[in-house]
Amino acid sequence: MQKILISTLLIMLLSFLGNLLAQEQSGFATKAEIENYYDGGNEAFITFFKDNLDYPKTSYEDQIEGLLLFSFTIHTKKNIDVTFYTKLDRLIEEEVEGTIISSLPNWQLPDDKAYTFYQPIVFSLLPYYPETLEGNIPELPAALPLKFLQLFVTIKSKRIPENLDITKTPEEEVTERMRTMYVRTLEAYSKAKAAGNNETAYALLNKIIRYNPLEKQFLFDRIALEKALQVNDYQAYDARLLKDFVEAYQPLSSYETSGPSLGSSPYISRANNSYEQVYEEIYKSGFRGFIGDLVTIFQLPAYQEIRRTEGVMLIDLKTDEHGLVMAKPLTYFDTPIQQKLQNALNFMSLNWKGMEEPFHRIQPIYFGQEEAISYSLAEILPDYAIQKDSLFLTPLEFSGMSVTTVYDINFTNVEADEARKKNSTAYQRYLEAKGLYDDLSAKGKSKKALRALNEMIYRNPFNTELIELRLSMDVKGKEPFEPYDLALLEVLKTMSKN
Repeated sequence: MQKILISTLLIMLLSFLGNLLAQEQSGFATKAEIENYYDGGNEAFITFFKDNLDYPKTSYEDQIEGLLLFSFTIHTKKNIDVTFYTKLDRLIEEEVEGTIISSLPNWQLPDDKAYTFYQPIVFSLLPYYPETLEGNIPELPAALPLKFLQLFVTIKSKRIPENLDITKTPEEEVTERMRTMYVRTLEAYSKAKAAGNNETAYALLNKIIRYNPLEKQFLFDRIALEKALQVNDYQAYDARLLKDFVEAYQPLSSYETSGPSLGSSPYISRANNSYEQVYEEIYKSGFRGFIGDLVTIFQLPAYQEIRRTEGVMLIDLKTDEHGLVMAKPLTYFDTPIQQKLQNALNFMSLNWKGMEEPFHRIQPIYFGQEEAISYSLAEILPDYAIQKDSLFLTPLEFSGMSVTTVYDINFTNVEADEARKKNSTAYQRYLEAKGLYDDLSAKGKSKKALRALNEMIYRNPFNTELIELRLSMDVKGKEPFEPYDLALLEVLKTMSKN
């Protein structure tokens, strides 16, 4: 594997040097021990990491990045134990542990005691400038606990264009990009938490903690979420952090710790196991990775709150001739949303896996002003019964045009509410569009009738008669819809035969 590893040494704080004596008395080793007991001293130690530590290929393809905190203890019997305090992924842990163990012959330590070193390493997909991130956005804490040694930074990315010299990329541009991504993720997490969307909140919180692992409230929130979701992926790591570092650490954070407690919404539930399993098989970082990536990357246009665009987009997930899963829209929706979602799918394209057998599924994604729009329409429009076909995955929702949280709707667990179904604004607008289409068609106003028909199909793309009607219209403006309609019609008719 060709190395594109860039290792950079950062001096943590001037006070670090002033506190060396105090650190020596507190049970952990310092730079002084490296200088005295590592062959070649501290410079050789740095060089060893630079020459031997790789960014695992699968990890950067899965876009795994963040701050790794770990310690390694060298015992009198000349063996090394490695303990991780943050979790990025298993491959990174194996790479780091293997690198540390391979350094054992270079240590010439006295035999009277064990020495424990605490090391931070940033794994980043883009150039990293921690010194520019100080302030109220703690992608990297401005000052790690004093027991930590100097920070190493590893950078590797297939997303960097070949003609771009990353060493000359302006620090301000890179930092602002990271800051924006962190803020968007934090905002989406806060909304998911307030709405009781535990699965989405968990996926987003995991991304946040990768960058900012020493915020106590985040760790408490994740422990509560794992208990609610009955998973145990991070609790051992979080418990170590809370015990060893967090209580004494004062992060530079603007995170508001007050707010609604974690709970459950009557309209939202965790995805069923079969749905999760599908994404575990086809997406490199699994179901939670897919949700987290989509929420973070895809942003609804701001004006959509005013226009109140709503309906369903169908995403076609299918293997190509090489067996690679490809994701592309199967329906044509509101143009700005269509473009932004297509851009997000393009950005996520490296994360789809290859399959040995042909694979085909359809992912519905709903946009609307009301929560559980997919449920309300499914209960009213008979055409929605087609979603029960095994070809369709459980719908996802962007509910509320100013909300960037993906909602996962499980029909079997939604409380029945007849009044709510009858008063569904999405259904009322569907009826309004139908009435408008009938009126405009009778008056021969084909262009305006097409707009009304589009509004109907936005909300009900499962009706083959509506799709065929749009294809048959002789009116300017239907051109963008035609290739999508032809492909969708083929799928729907195939399903109806089955």
